[in-house]
Amino acid sequence: MRRHLGKNFWCLFSGSAVANLGSWFLIVAVPVYVYDLTGSAGATSVAVIAEAVPGVLISPIAGLVADRVNRGLLDLACHLVRGATVVAMLLVTDEGTLWLLFGLIFVENAVTQVAIPAQRSLIPAIVGRGAALEVANAWNTAAGGAVRLVGAPLGGALYALAGFQAAVLVNAATYLIAAVLTALLHLDPVGRGAAGRFAADPVSSALRRATRDIGEGAVFLFQHRILRSLLAVSATFLLANGVLNVLVVPYVVHDLGGGGPEVGLLFTALGAGYLLSAPLGAYVSRHITLRSGITAALVAVTICFAGLFNSTTLVTAVVCIGLAGIPGGTILLLIQVQIQRRTSTHLLGRTLSAFTTIESTATVAGSAVGGLLADTLGLRTTANAILPVIAIAAAIAIVGLHGTTGNATEAIS
Repeated sequence: MRRHLGKNFWCLFSGSAVANLGSWFLIVAVPVYVYDLTGSAGATSVAVIAEAVPGVLISPIAGLVADRVNRGLLDLACHLVRGATVVAMLLVTDEGTLWLLFGLIFVENAVTQVAIPAQRSLIPAIVGRGAALEVANAWNTAAGGAVRLVGAPLGGALYALAGFQAAVLVNAATYLIAAVLTALLHLDPVGRGAAGRFAADPVSSALRRATRDIGEGAVFLFQHRILRSLLAVSATFLLANGVLNVLVVPYVVHDLGGGGPEVGLLFTALGAGYLLSAPLGAYVSRHITLRSGITAALVAVTICFAGLFNSTTLVTAVVCIGLAGIPGGTILLLIQVQIQRRTSTHLLGRTLSAFTTIESTATVAGSAVGGLLADTLGLRTTANAILPVIAIAAAIAIVGLHGTTGNATEAIS
């Protein structure tokens, strides 16, 4: 099946994988760096929030752009801008300049939000909406796991040996390599006529048209029963996940006595779980009902998180977070395939962005709550208090996804 995905897919896949690999150096380094400078879970949560807020503010516009321009060129430009933004993080050297780091994190992730709908919309455009769609998404999920396996421990080790600045430089270099790989894409421009109409309209008319067009993705999403239910499941899950993400690094450093290498080890275990989730998610998508697959994965991830935040040794924590990656990656793959398969090409960017906007809002809310509660109630108490929210997501899946199959019969071309 690999050879049938085509050169364009492998160029897109390779560029995305290299960029994600570099990003993991900073995913490990930034929260540890902030916590080392401040000793505060609240300050760490600000970094997490800075990563998530662009999903709320930028995603709607990003989806419209992805539906109106050449998506390959858009992805290329995003790699270059993100590389330049990361280099500017070299200016952050002490607690007094953390405000600059938070601002640059916001900018980098704002540009990432522009790239996401372009990349995800390109996948069904390149491989179609048949059986190859599961295969392509499984490769992306596997790559996500693989870069965690490599990037997380390397990022932790690099931070420990050479410091935050070295992680920044490596990340910037990977964005440049990703840009070169993406430049090899050969795609027809998307939506050139629509873009021309915007340019010819007066500003006020163009703004009204843009607002209307952005709304089309949200309207489609909320009118589609399955996608609407998946959105409710995902947002509820990510609300809890946002809280738990804030807690992981402080928990490893404070409760388990770890540091950068230990944080990298946990992310490596998570990556191993995501790697294993790729074939599992593809199988579930093709052979098991969507409701059963999503519900079982949510129950499993709840159990794994409970084990993680009640661990007393690093070994137990590593095992639990590694196991959590298997159902976690499966959930992401199942949702991604359903959005790509059930949405027409001209609406896909905007629908993906509407989905991302609400998911990001849930993540921001969870991150803010996690930072506030952790500094007052403690890390473990906060984690255990939020786990029932994932059970609520499972209940939503049971109610909202009845009568669905993994391999949708209503695929849209």
